[in-house]
Amino acid sequence: MRNLPLFSVILITILIIMRITVECERPKYAKGRFQFDSLDELCHWLNRIQAFKNKETGIILHSIAKDGDFKGSTVRYRITIECNFRSYELAVDLGFKTKLLVPHLGGYIYSEDRASARKFAREMDKHA
Repeated sequence: MRNLPLFSVILITILIIMRITVECERPKYAKGRFQFDSLDELCHWLNRIQAFKNKETGIILHSIAKDGDFKGSTVRYRITIECNFRSYELAVDLGFKTKLLVPHLGGYIYSEDRASARKFAREMDKHA
């Protein structure tokens, strides 16, 4: 029989959970402070707010994924979103793969399709 070591080392893997914090002042029906654990949950919440146009949901999600925050203020909405996870290269790469970003004149423009924004959010959640 083998001799078992007196002390065994247990490795604990700490998983970093994506934490998204939203502070919304306008519109009034969405006013408050909210926390989400994934971009997909945030995408679902953003799609329920009527103040956002189709294109704005994708812009907000992509901005959070690549920069880690978003601050927007217009007549229709005032919102601040912060996230503890960001990856510029991954956000741009997945943006093109999910067709959220469309190549245009040496840069890119955002797709107006909310389904591509939802697909982007799900893909980012897989890699986060």
